[in-house]
Amino acid sequence: MKKYQKLYNLKYSDLSKVWGLSEGTLRNWKSSGVFKQGRDYVGRGKTIRFAEDIAYRYPDFVEKSS
Repeated sequence: MKKYQKLYNLKYSDLSKVWGLSEGTLRNWKSSGVFKQGRDYVGRGKTIRFAEDIAYRYPDFVEKSS
């Protein structure tokens, strides 16, 4: 839980460190609505549940961040 509390003011650089994905990938996903729809990313041996990690914990990021 601590890692989420540290990311209160989320930035793409923070998310890319947490998930091990490039900032460009995250920007593309945000612009295509992936975060908002709560899809899961499965790859590189891990599953990222956007609905749990982002949409519920950090609605401001989903709606406003750039």
